[in-house]
Amino acid sequence: MVASPANGGSITPTGGWYNAGSSVTINAIPNSNFEFVSWTGTGSGSYSGTGTQVTITINSPITEQANFIELYSITFTESGLPAGTIWYVNTSNGQSYSSSGTSISVHMPNGSYSYTIATADKEYSAQGGSFIVSGFNIEISIRFNLVTYAITFTESGLPSGTSWSLTLNNITKSSTTNTITFNEPNGTYSYSISGISGYRPNTYSGTVIANGNTIDENITWSVILYPITITENGIPNGTSWSATITGTAFNGQYINVTLSSTTNTITFNE
Repeated sequence: MVASPANGGSITPTGGWYNAGSSVTINAIPNSNFEFVSWTGTGSGSYSGTGTQVTITINSPITEQANFIELYSITFTESGLPAGTIWYVNTSNGQSYSSSGTSISVHMPNGSYSYTIATADKEYSAQGGSFIVSGFNIEISIRFNLVTYAITFTESGLPSGTSWSLTLNNITKSSTTNTITFNEPNGTYSYSISGISGYRPNTYSGTVIANGNTIDENITWSVILYPITITENGIPNGTSWSATITGTAFNGQYINVTLSSTTNTITFNE
């Protein structure tokens, strides 16, 4: 039997003469940064396949060649995670690697690969990608960011173009459209709404909880009305009388309203 290693490793035993019918176990041993791929055998009873350690029966002259492939280092280095957080790299060749440190190093032969990134702390995420190994080591930077969710406040009741403001998590935003949106990680947040002269919202403050979902809150504004009461005296009880109020409201609306009564008062709400 002749054992013939290719570059990148060795074979035990290296070869020799054996009686017919003898069984011999051969081992393929890769060098550092190499990976065993397969055996190529010639002769009756030889073996060709991917088993690292195999037993063959000698019935004739046999040659066994071990095939190895060179591996290259791919180092993933993360930033953005709290210290000690476990994170994962999953590659398209079916391998998964994890670490609680800042880097993960793997070894792969030449080829094209894609990868995804995950973490045990679901409040953080990072994008995957792809890389090509072509005879060189590779370094890949991974940036983790807090996962945020949209918290959208939608107003109704204000005239188009009216500026309104809302404060959430100590951040104040203003808008002349009907929506204000914040992007926040999971948590409980208090909010407050700034007043607008002549209008009242359905609430001036509240609390929202982000728990892996987007949030939509509706704010309804209404015009603040004040009673204007006219009291008469001098006509008999039950006599119908009327009053008309005219003018211009704060928002430019012209008012011309007539009300009647058989009591001694007429009240306008304006």
